[in-house]
Amino acid sequence: MFLPDTNVLFAAVYQAHIHHYPANRWLMAAERYATCGLTQVGAFRLLLTKAATNNYPLEVADAHAVLADLANSERHVFLATCSALSEEFVGQTPGPKAAFDHYLVQIACSVDCKLATFDRALTNRWSAHTVLIQQA
Repeated sequence: MFLPDTNVLFAAVYQAHIHHYPANRWLMAAERYATCGLTQVGAFRLLLTKAATNNYPLEVADAHAVLADLANSERHVFLATCSALSEEFVGQTPGPKAAFDHYLVQIACSVDCKLATFDRALTNRWSAHTVLIQQA
């Protein structure tokens, strides 16, 4: 099972995204995939943002519908977020920009799945807990 990070989730559901095809193809091929509150709200925010949607943000109801369709799949699992950092992750985050992604790695690890990401640096740092989605 895989937890797509916010960028992969957004690319998979937003058809005009430059990486929609590889993200959607990967997600549709996954036997099981997960989301959590952080990835859902992150993708929801991006769907409503002009900068992320090339000045064509979705209406709130449409953004909800897109994510509800994804979450209603029988292949989908919702993951609860961890309440605290595990010992493995304490002191491992190189800075504030990486904190969110490293927390997502921890969430994935808590249920023995991998974080799916476009972020090569993250997969290099956490190779045992991540999978790199090829962008082309």
